[in-house]
Amino acid sequence: MLLEGFLALVDDLGQEAARHGDRPRASREIATILVGGMRELVATTVEDGRSLADMTEPAVQSALALLAPNGGDRTA
Repeated sequence: MLLEGFLALVDDLGQEAARHGDRPRASREIATILVGGMRELVATTVEDGRSLADMTEPAVQSALALLAPNGGDRTA
């Protein structure tokens, strides 16, 4: 059920972005890839004995690359 809620959130955000002429809506498949990648990042971070804070920047960069207009390129 958590996955379904996240997918709904991504869809809602994508619809809003599309209304403003930004990037087309992210597909359900892209959102699923993001969730799976985040789960794996959390798992490997914990298994390596690192703090979850260590994964913040890679997690944000990954989400922006997949979901944000211009792939999250802040210089564009």
